[in-house]
Parts: sequence; structure tokens; C-alpha cells
Amino acid sequence: MLVLNLVKIFLTLLCVLSTAFFRASLKDEVGNTIDVSKSTAPLYLPKKESVRLLTLGYENFASNILWFSTVNYFGEKFLAKEAMPWFNHRCDLVTDLDPKARHVFEFCSTLLSWIAKEPKNSNHILTKGIGFEPKYWRYYYLRGFNNWYFLDDYESAKNDFEVASKLPEAPSFLVSLASRLMIKEGEEENAIAFLKASYVRTSDLNAKQAIAEKLNLAVVARDINKLKSAIFLYEEKYKSLPNDLNDLVSRKLISNLPKDPFGENYLYDKTTMQINSNKGGNGLSFKGKTKNNSELK
Repeated sequence: MLVLNLVKIFLTLLCVLSTAFFRASLKDEVGNTIDVSKSTAPLYLPKKESVRLLTLGYENFASNILWFSTVNYFGEKFLAKEAMPWFNHRCDLVTDLDPKARHVFEFCSTLLSWIAKEPKNSNHILTKGIGFEPKYWRYYYLRGFNNWYFLDDYESAKNDFEVASKLPEAPSFLVSLASRLMIKEGEEENAIAFLKASYVRTSDLNAKQAIAEKLNLAVVARDINKLKSAIFLYEEKYKSLPNDLNDLVSRKLISNLPKDPFGENYLYDKTTMQINSNKGGNGLSFKGKTKNNSELK
């Protein structure tokens, strides 16, 4: 029996690492064609649809061997400053063989975005990981970061950060990220409701304090936007700006002037048309840079 098992393992490695399944080209997970004619990378990797058949049941063992080869491949290409067209495919194979290998998902997804400059393929790996472990917050966080920083998809980033913030062991900063992106997307009421729910759900006192501060700023952002909308209507109707915020009430554009969350009146500068809170400034906002407008390249 031992001899038979050793033979199976040998055949597994021989199939995975040596059998030629395709040579000319390969389409990655987002539809891009990988040109292998210009690459010195190994051309004898199986398609992921066949990989489980080839391992003969020794998925974890084959995964470890292929993972070692993948790390080595990345290191060689990185040090030589060469393209790595097969890195995504290798990562896809390893994660198919060992879907619980968090270190592989995180390593591959991070390097696909930052080094290989393939954030869509990174998201494919992370989405696969979420399918295997839907309650692991880091996969949502990493995908949300890709959507925000590399892909300028704020809506998807907001959704990922919101889901991540509700999962076990998720750090409190995810609540801040999600709520700020809601504000950016014009969802002030959603941000306030989300922060209130997060405050109730959180037991850590420091986290509660941080969430309470963000909640106050979200209220400021909502109130300022409402007041600005009323000023716009005032200007459109009366062809001038209000002298002070009380004019909005007297003209029945709003029912009453809100106090800021700190119990103070909002400040209004007619000259600059700016509204702010003495303690809350302009309220909660999202000022995160993306790859397109960041100094980080």
C-alpha cells in the first residue's frame, strides 16, 4: 500500500508539473489573452478544470509543491524586473487545490494588484476566497481596497467595506471606511443608520467612542447638504443669496434650522457660500486618493 501511494504521488507531481496540456495561449479570468510566446515561464501547467483529476486525491500535497514553485517564479521575475504573465494562472491553480490557504489568497491578491498590476484578476482570486470562506473579513477588505484604489469603483468598495465591518474580528476602522464612502456616494442617511447600528453592535469602548465621533460628523455632513440644497432653491427663486440661514425658514424652504450634534448653530458665510459646524467642520467625508490621483505609483 505504501508503494502504491508513493507511485500515486509521483504520478501526481509528474502530471501537474510536466504534462503538456496547452502551449500557444491562455485566457485569464477576466478575458485577457496571455501571450506565452514572449515568456520564459513554464508552459506545461494544466488547466484548472483538469487539475483535481490530475492530483489523484492529493490536492493539499500538490498545492504545496505548486505553491513553492509559484513563489519561486514570482521571486525570479520580480528580481529580474520581468513581466509575470503566468503568475495569475499559478495562483488560480493553487487556490483551487487548497481553498482554505488564506496566506495564498492574500499573497496572490496583493501582488496581482500592486506588482503585476492586475487588480481585476486580484478580485477574481478574492471573490473565489469569499466563496470558500464568506465570513473572513480580510477578503472583503482587500477586494474593497482594489475597487477603491485601483478601479475607482466606490460603490463596490463601499459594499465590501460594509460587509467586512460586520464580520467576526473585523477591525473598527472598516466602519469608518464604509461610512465615509457612503457619504461620498451621497448616502448620508444610510451612513447615519449604519453607524448607529455599528455603535450598538460594538462592545469595545474605544471603538464605540470612535464610531460615535463618526456618527456626529455624518449628521453634520447630512445637515450641511440639506442647508446647501435649500440655499440653492433660495437663489434660484429669489435671484440672490440668503443673508443668514434664518431666511431659509422665513421663506419656508425648510421647516426649522437644525442644531449641529454638539448643540450649536451652523455657521454660514454668505461671501463664500460656506456652511460648517464650529466643532464638526464640514462633516464626515472621504478624501482617500486612488491610483490615478495618488503619488503612489
